[in-house]
Amino acid sequence: TLIAYKNPYSLGIGVMTKSSSLQSPIWSNNPFENQEILLNTLGITDITIYHDIPYEVSTQENDNLVTLTYEFDVTTDQSVYYYLRGQLLSGDSKIFFYLNDELILRIGASHFGAVLELPALTQEKNVLKIEGPLCGDIQLHLVSFDKEAFLSAIKQLNTNKLEHVITNGNISTGTIDAGDGGTLFTSIPYDEGFSIYVDGIKTNYNKALDTFISLELTSGTHNIKFVYYPPGLMVGIIIMCISFIGSIVFFSRRSIT
Repeated sequence: TLIAYKNPYSLGIGVMTKSSSLQSPIWSNNPFENQEILLNTLGITDITIYHDIPYEVSTQENDNLVTLTYEFDVTTDQSVYYYLRGQLLSGDSKIFFYLNDELILRIGASHFGAVLELPALTQEKNVLKIEGPLCGDIQLHLVSFDKEAFLSAIKQLNTNKLEHVITNGNISTGTIDAGDGGTLFTSIPYDEGFSIYVDGIKTNYNKALDTFISLELTSGTHNIKFVYYPPGLMVGIIIMCISFIGSIVFFSRRSIT
């Protein structure tokens, strides 16, 4: 059975940001912190989405099996997520997760390092146990997710976004109210094959976060058009045409002789 879900919080392909620079920041090994860094880079500096949950940890080792026990108190009804970072002794290892002595998850090495959500916490004092052939420096990041703060951040980013987007082949168009002007951040991967037109005028664009396309817009409402041709396409077409003509000439001369 295939089930598809629509993301109600999607920002679309472009939003105006409060940031004057979208250079790639210094990222962390903590995925929750990276999401906060991304929001800050986009100009949302007054909102915190994730809150660290303090815990006490103890470790037991039995041959190659390591048991990590995390004790923590949760006084919130918000979602709680965790991220375990470290190394495994074997590539085909299994890791077991227990919450308050109940098995909640078993994963293989391919899923090690994923962000996971704890089931609903029905008591204030909780114990999370993790068992497996763990080694090296094992770190657990345990956080609560502030959904109201998240929705507030999404609302701010959606204040000025690219709307009425139409895509036809290699061309996409849309309109945006740029407010007082600033940087349009898009979810389009940066590629030199793009030509971007603002109100019919070809405009230079930049690489944001070392990955995406961004461009500067003045205040007011603008029509944006993205046109994409793969780099080298015209050269390839010219070479193909020359080869085709050459083949015709070659076979024509052979048939005459």
